[in-house]
Amino acid sequence: MNKVSTFARNIWGCFNYKNKEEASAFLKLSTSRGSATVYSALYATIALTFLARLAEDCDGNILGGSIKSSSAIASTIFIEGAITAILSPTSGVIADGSSYRKLMYMIFHCAWIAMIVLQAIIVTTDEPNDTTVLSYMATLILVSVFLELSITLINAYIPEVTDNEQDVHDLNARTFAFLNGFQLLLALFVAGAGIVLGSDADPDESAFTLSQIGAGFVIFVWAYLTIPAIGKLPARGKPKGTEESIGSCSKVNALCTNLQETVTTYPQVGIFLASYMFFFAGVNNVVGLASNFLLEGAGIEPFEVALASAALLFFSVPGALLVAPLMKKMPVKKAYLICVFYWVAVSAVGPFAMVGDAKEAGKNNNTEYEFFNPNNCTLEQQETRTTVEPKGGAFFIVLIFAILYGIGIGTAFPISQSIMVMIIPGGKEAGYFGLKTVAAKLLAWAPALAFVTVNESLENRIDLAFLVIAPFFVMALLTGLFIDLDKAQEDIKDTLHLRHGAQIGARELMKEDAAIAVQVEETVKSEIHSL
Repeated sequence: MNKVSTFARNIWGCFNYKNKEEASAFLKLSTSRGSATVYSALYATIALTFLARLAEDCDGNILGGSIKSSSAIASTIFIEGAITAILSPTSGVIADGSSYRKLMYMIFHCAWIAMIVLQAIIVTTDEPNDTTVLSYMATLILVSVFLELSITLINAYIPEVTDNEQDVHDLNARTFAFLNGFQLLLALFVAGAGIVLGSDADPDESAFTLSQIGAGFVIFVWAYLTIPAIGKLPARGKPKGTEESIGSCSKVNALCTNLQETVTTYPQVGIFLASYMFFFAGVNNVVGLASNFLLEGAGIEPFEVALASAALLFFSVPGALLVAPLMKKMPVKKAYLICVFYWVAVSAVGPFAMVGDAKEAGKNNNTEYEFFNPNNCTLEQQETRTTVEPKGGAFFIVLIFAILYGIGIGTAFPISQSIMVMIIPGGKEAGYFGLKTVAAKLLAWAPALAFVTVNESLENRIDLAFLVIAPFFVMALLTGLFIDLDKAQEDIKDTLHLRHGAQIGARELMKEDAAIAVQVEETVKSEIHSL
């Protein structure tokens, strides 16, 4: 027991960022969502995949025959992206123009954990049907929506709790290292639980049990980090130089102003958001669609997917830790472009390297129908179905790409986050982070929709469906070439005095002004003395 308490205290001490209370609170609260991210992208999606399989009809369709069961995940991603793209910038401008940023954050932060509790309850259903599938899809969508809204508001604190650009890089790197670390802990914890359950467990029961174990871990981490830290996060007062108002007209005007500024006043922000729009569309879909691809297209079992996710998350931690020293050795823009090009290469090769062999069930193999035949379909109907068997050495190849994906994810988010902090104007942090979320979600539905379209149109070519992610990284790379960070920082120089807290950049500006004032004073004294 003493060893456990000592371990817990040591972990807690790592969250102390340079003895800065606000920065440390930001670090804890940001990390509290880490395990939830991989839970939703992996274990919840696996649970939904198996719920859909159990509820599908003899043609492999769900929800009254409206979509294939294999398209359930992509459908939720599409809907969630559309909802978040509307709500994130709206909540951001409300937070910027009022004193309710912390209250709004607390509501969203508690809402997504409540949805995860509901998910753990839903999978206890003995006989899943369309209603069960639809309910789980709804909670999966709401988890993502509330999670993104809370991220928008907590990220607005980054430029307020740091003193300079290197602190931004360091804090972002540490934040994402902790995020990825807790994701890894979740993956290892669930993988360990899978070993205890054994390989003889039914695939569907195993998927549901693992998702419940993952949900329990997420709830524990949320409580462990949120409860002590939420009181340390300051409630922002009346915005500097503005009249406090939450009226609908004023917020619509503020939102329109922010959008217009990304084209006119701060065009470099607009260029970066355009690049980030394509970049995030690809990265955001990789884990969710990869889980679906591994189950449906590679023939990998849920437990093997859990092991691959553990490898991915393990290598995402050093990936994040490499960001801060990388920023010291090369320009931020160069680091960003290298990261995007890396994803172009990996996403183009992965689908063809990992795809399994599709075989017609009942004719070419000895597939058992206990799982694939939940509705007692006739033999003739069974023979029209296909199953996928993994190729030789498939799991080894999957592990290699899991490592490559992990390194890419580890570097992608802290680098893009640092760029955003460097170029947003003062006093509009939440609103512009809301626009960043819009950029992230504006096309987040597109890879999922393209995946569904290709998957629904072509038989047994889920590898081509997974390949649709690659063009989004290509577009991100081409757009990113036009970013000018020096020009972006020059554009926002006159707004930094509106920022709360440490006011990154403002202190350096104040020092410059003070130095100029001293120089002027000395010049005046010298002139007076000469007279």
